[in-house]
Amino acid sequence: MQTSRVASLLLFVQPIAVAAQCRLCAPRPAGPVASPAPVAKPIEVEIETALDFSRVAQVTGRGGRVVIDPATGARRVEGALTDLGGGTLRGQVHVTGEPMRPIRVILPQRITLASADGSSVEVTNIKTDLPADARLGAGGTLTFGFGGQLDVGAAAVGSYHGRIPISVEYQ
Repeated sequence: MQTSRVASLLLFVQPIAVAAQCRLCAPRPAGPVASPAPVAKPIEVEIETALDFSRVAQVTGRGGRVVIDPATGARRVEGALTDLGGGTLRGQVHVTGEPMRPIRVILPQRITLASADGSSVEVTNIKTDLPADARLGAGGTLTFGFGGQLDVGAAAVGSYHGRIPISVEYQ
């Protein structure tokens, strides 16, 4: 079972004061004139590795879950599932933007994965390995991992795919 990836690009633009069309016609402001606020460098988000839960099978018809740790990529299989092997991958994202700026990563609480026959499973507890005060480095980049929990129901059989929207914005 595997998920595809998608990244949402969120541009941060600070408002800029608009000058009158005719500078000669506009009244002169009293006192010093403030410069417009600089526009922040847009954030670029690149998915380097997709989240992949690999393959599991149901031992009984009770379902279970597969959990991938966002920091280590370690996989844990729980419930009435057995590990069929194969490579699992934690997701990995590379962010580029304005150096040393604090950022906020926005992940959904849950997403639904679908199979070709229309059945579905859910990925929940999607988390990153970022600290609470995440910020871009001196070079304007940051790479982080993400993982989650695949909840497999009793009737879930098939190969499941979906998208996890990831948004990043300046704080």
